[in-house]
Amino acid sequence: MECGASADETQRNNSVIRVLVASPLYVSADKKDSVKGSKGLLATTLAIDIINNKTDGFFDDLLPNTSIVYEYYDTGKSVETASKLAIDAVSNAFDGEGADIVLGTASSDTSTILASILSIYKVPMISPSSRYELLTSYNNFMRTIPSNSLLAKGISALAKDIGWGAACVIHGSDEYSKAGASSIINALYADELELLG
Repeated sequence: MECGASADETQRNNSVIRVLVASPLYVSADKKDSVKGSKGLLATTLAIDIINNKTDGFFDDLLPNTSIVYEYYDTGKSVETASKLAIDAVSNAFDGEGADIVLGTASSDTSTILASILSIYKVPMISPSSRYELLTSYNNFMRTIPSNSLLAKGISALAKDIGWGAACVIHGSDEYSKAGASSIINALYADELELLG
């Protein structure tokens, strides 16, 4: 856990938004660095610094009377870590005050666990890269990229536009892969393309 924004910055403004940043810096299972998570953390902290600085001419009118403070938690791309993180987000983060919002995670499996628990406490969550369709069932969850079903429609439309009459869908046996394959199959049927296999 790491904190950002000084006490002076938070005191000079009328309100504070507590943001918990959940992203992997490494992958727990094989102890490898997560480049995607590192880039996301860098982009997030840079954006927070720019929004908090009201004198640099960049987005000075965005949240004019508000400072953003953040705490960072490494998810390790682990479902177990994400479930523990959800409890920390509502009870232990920010000296026991809890997070106002959670940014993350970088994968659909950890986002699903986190969103399901945070929805009970009505804590909003925004993910930059989780596409799993199930996540749309949580009222507290938002994403900045299209869902798998929307991508599937695009894949099918592209196949039809380039003249393909049929397609084959190959996928893994995990729930995420099955859900993605189902979205593509539905899109292929809707575009009247033949499904091979």
